[in-house]
Amino acid sequence: MNHAAVTEVSRNDFATAVRDFTPPLPAKLRMLMPIKEGIAELRCKGASYETIADILRNIHVTVSHDTVARFCQKMLGVSPVPRRKQKRTVAQRPSRSQRIGSPQPTARGPRVADPNNV
Repeated sequence: MNHAAVTEVSRNDFATAVRDFTPPLPAKLRMLMPIKEGIAELRCKGASYETIADILRNIHVTVSHDTVARFCQKMLGVSPVPRRKQKRTVAQRPSRSQRIGSPQPTARGPRVADPNNV
């Protein structure tokens, strides 16, 4: 046998195997593959992931809405919606009439209990 020919054939076979490789899907996502079109249609109609999970539970396919979301992202190419950051509530500033004559608040920092009042 020619050592160089075997190496070239092996390289070609390996390159083909690498190009054609797809990682196996997790069992939950594999279970949803037969109903992929139905899930896609529900998403097009505006159904939430939780609604789709409820419909699937009614037909005895137990999945969470997170699994449905992951399935839609991986198999349907739906991009995840970025979550909004919650606005921090700022204490209401007292009105000018309330501030006049009242002592100024102390600097921000930890509040320490007064041992005389405990």
